[in-house]
Amino acid sequence: MIKPTVGRVVWFTPSSITASGNFAPGAPLAAIVAHVHSDRLVNLAVFDANGVTHSRTSVPLLQDDEAVPVNGYYAEWMPFQKGQAAKQESQVPAQYTSTFQGALAALKDGRRVARAGWNGKGMFAYMVPAASYPVQTGAAKAHFGEGSLVPYNAYFALKGVDETVSTWVPSVTDCLADDWQIVDLQTL
Repeated sequence: MIKPTVGRVVWFTPSSITASGNFAPGAPLAAIVAHVHSDRLVNLAVFDANGVTHSRTSVPLLQDDEAVPVNGYYAEWMPFQKGQAAKQESQVPAQYTSTFQGALAALKDGRRVARAGWNGKGMFAYMVPAASYPVQTGAAKAHFGEGSLVPYNAYFALKGVDETVSTWVPSVTDCLADDWQIVDLQTL
């Protein structure tokens, strides 16, 4: 679905009832979205064959190959706009790209990621969400109190080759790399 916004150009097709000398029935005319009621209903400034503008209110905007209304006028996206929208939808979602931006999206979604260039078999990074843990150290007990919970912020963790987990901060090289991949259970 393409979201309509004010100022976008669409095709307006008049009905046999609304056709006039410069509005041939079934022939699309250029129109500009003047107001958006919803994703499927707009007001238009329609240009007739002579370039004269006419207003049309509450015009159905066809989305996603909806059927053309029988005996009614409607607006639709131009083929180029539909093609661009389809191309954008077919692109791989960010969480599956090999860039750090894709890896970051995956981390935020609770996925595990690794770089192909990492030397250790079974290494992966993941995000630990913000939470709290029972106070354990003398310093924490002195500050938070005996039996308290210590709050912590979200952070990245790295599971190493030796099966230990450490906090992890990506390096500049990691951020600029394009060999990131999602880690699933089968690859561990």
